[in-house]
Order: sequence, then structure tokens, then C-alpha cells
Amino acid sequence: MNKINFTKMQSLGNDFVIIDQLKSSFVLSKNQIKKICNRKYNFYTVSIGNPHAIFIISSIKKINIREFSENFNNKNFFKNGVNISIIENINTNNWSARIFERGSNETNACGSAACAISACLKQFNKNIKTTNYVHMQGGKAQVKWSGTKDDSVYLIGEASYVFEGVYII
Repeated sequence: MNKINFTKMQSLGNDFVIIDQLKSSFVLSKNQIKKICNRKYNFYTVSIGNPHAIFIISSIKKINIREFSENFNNKNFFKNGVNISIIENINTNNWSARIFERGSNETNACGSAACAISACLKQFNKNIKTTNYVHMQGGKAQVKWSGTKDDSVYLIGEASYVFEGVYII
């Protein structure tokens, strides 16, 4: 099995793949090109201390997120898997999201996913504002980020007291 390094890029909403053949020359068949350029799902990746892949689709309710996430992670794009977020735009700077955490399952909410979603949107679409709202099954999170690499990402949302206890070791 040959491995080909590539870079997935986009400009003005048009995505493309760059394969550097200056370092090593090879010929791809039409089927290989079609497989590499499969546009069924476009996705963005980001790490907020843990890796996330974000897929923008038209209807997140129609996706079997467990099957989708397991199939994606079985492709081994990421050595230890990746958290998957499928999102859909529901209004200006408002995004509905479903999150599948690697090694777990679909979750009601995920703060790092909300931050990753907002950061990807801002990084790859300069028209996205600095404040975004990510609506997850457990509620809505507000995320603020200037888009500047060294600036902090702020996660704002509700938190409530549940209980206290003692754990005996």
C-alpha cells in the first residue's frame, strides 16, 4: 500500500486537494483520483487539545452519527481517532451540532467540540463573526474567538450544581 501525502484546501467555498509531486513522481489512475476527490462530505480539522473533524451538512438529523463516525475513524486519517461533529447552519452565526466523541458515543454536549466548530468556521470563512452559537442536544453554547491564532477561544454557557459526594478509595 503506497501512501500519498496531500493537503486539503478551500478557497471561497470551493475545495481542492494538493499533491506535491516535486519530491516524488507517480501516476494516479482515474479511479484513484475519484477516490481522493470524493466530495460526498467536506470536512475541516482542528485540535483544541484533542482532535476534531467537523462536517458541514444540510440535515444533521438524517445521519446515523455512530455509523458515520465509526466508518470515518476506521479510515485511520488520525492515528488515535478523532471526535466527529456534524453541523448545519440554522441561522446567522447559529449552528446545530451533533457530536460523537472518540472512544465513547454521541454526547449531549462537548465544550471542546463547540470551540473547534467555531474556530473552524472562523478560520475557513472570514465572513463568520467572532461570536457563534453552537446548539447541541444538551443546550446552547456561545463561543467567541477573534480568528487570530494566538488569541484565546472563550466558551460561554450554562453550568449548574448537581451534587457533592465522597468517594472511598
